[in-house]
Amino acid sequence: MPKLATAQNAFDGTWKMDTSKFDFPKKPDVLLLQDGIYACKSCTPPYNVKADGTDQSVSGHPYYNTIAIKVVNDHSIEETDKKDGTVVGNSASTVSSDGNTMMFTFTDSSNTNGGPPVTGKGEAKRKEKGPAGSNAISGSWQTTKIEGLSDNATVWTFKVCGDEITMPPDWPVIHREDGWHRRADEGRPRHHHRNRKDDGQERAGGDR
Repeated sequence: MPKLATAQNAFDGTWKMDTSKFDFPKKPDVLLLQDGIYACKSCTPPYNVKADGTDQSVSGHPYYNTIAIKVVNDHSIEETDKKDGTVVGNSASTVSSDGNTMMFTFTDSSNTNGGPPVTGKGEAKRKEKGPAGSNAISGSWQTTKIEGLSDNATVWTFKVCGDEITMPPDWPVIHREDGWHRRADEGRPRHHHRNRKDDGQERAGGDR
């Protein structure tokens, strides 16, 4: 007796995230860079490290265990994250001349399963100023934009078979320990928290 063909599930196919519909965390990121010390007060767990460009040990973060903060000038910093000596992330942040907008770029290979790093850029708006005499990076910031994400962060293929769904084994996620690209295990949304087209996702490449 011939087997009946299984109807294709509506989720089968390749999907691309619409980054213009990101729902960013409501809790702002709180940073302080002053007197040669960089602190992320909103990180989980929080940390304080020397901002001298050298690797500084941090604990309690599963994807990296050292952070290097390089102060470029009084409005800009660069960050390098490593896991056991291997670079897993880089970022650069610059505050606008009026002090109200922070622009950032990043690469993140901490969870790409050996593939190319996730790359992108974004913006955050100032909620509160830092203390007098601190770097312009200091204060609290609310993410307002993420764009230019590489396809390995926004495009995935799903296949539903009965009660099981097949998906990439290691979905890449971006992180930034000063708060703008947060992981679920640190109070940060993973990129794969998405549903159908009306929730910021559309089918890519005509795959059905």
